[in-house]
Amino acid sequence: RAPATWRAFFLSSGEIGLAELAARDGRGAARPGAGQEIRILDIDADAGKGLGLFDTIGSAASAELLARTIKDAAGASYGIAGPAFVAGVIGKGIDASRAFVGKGIDAFAAEHLPANAGGQAWRAARRFALVAMAGELARELGVLPWSEGEATRAVAALLRQWLAGRGGAGASEDGAAIAQVRAFLELHGSSRFEMIRETTEGQMVLGDGHRAVINRAGFFRMEQSLQQRVFYVMTEAWKEICAGIDSKRTARLLADRGMLRRDSEGGNTCPVKVPTMGKMRVHVVLPSIFTDQGECS
Repeated sequence: RAPATWRAFFLSSGEIGLAELAARDGRGAARPGAGQEIRILDIDADAGKGLGLFDTIGSAASAELLARTIKDAAGASYGIAGPAFVAGVIGKGIDASRAFVGKGIDAFAAEHLPANAGGQAWRAARRFALVAMAGELARELGVLPWSEGEATRAVAALLRQWLAGRGGAGASEDGAAIAQVRAFLELHGSSRFEMIRETTEGQMVLGDGHRAVINRAGFFRMEQSLQQRVFYVMTEAWKEICAGIDSKRTARLLADRGMLRRDSEGGNTCPVKVPTMGKMRVHVVLPSIFTDQGECS
């Protein structure tokens, strides 16, 4: 016969998230895989209300006192809600309970995710939704004294916090790729990129006359229209920047996000004329990579 299976949810009280734990691993893992991030949802315990874990402390004198009261109550009273919930589900009917939860999960994910959300965000949202529907079902069965929709609103707030923490509803790999390119420019933008500047006579020259660029990855110049530094990354250096990830996909991603300039034919490299070196094709990285608010140009 087929083995019985069930889905288990768990909470971790760890003080560091999965990504930081992976970075501390010491075996070269820079970040967890996308699948791991979906299976182990990383939610900051601070509600952001100045009360630690809590949104409100009600009549309690302090957040610490409320936490201690809840801990003491949980240690003294337990073993009631779980069996009552199971009995209620059986009384309602397994098929009816499953239908209630399934319909609620679909509605929750559709309401609380943007239309362009990636598959990973949808998977995570359905996990959040299962918790919400368990709460709503427990309320309907009389197990919990909550008002209708209270569990859904609470879980929706956690979903929003999780989405904000991961940088949106897109694929996790997208955010990681953007962060990798941004980190390289932050670290080496002044040391490995040579300035292209215009002299008072209107001539374009290479270098600032004060420093030598070692192990050059490209060039930068101040574009008058943007009033910010634009980076010209040479094609082989682009592969170095994208070590461990797909360099072509990363270029397309940045271009789609308005962080990398496309040429007149929609390509992800542009021809530029570099003083003393002639015309070459480079990846033109725009200042919007540092703000995530750029528009394609």
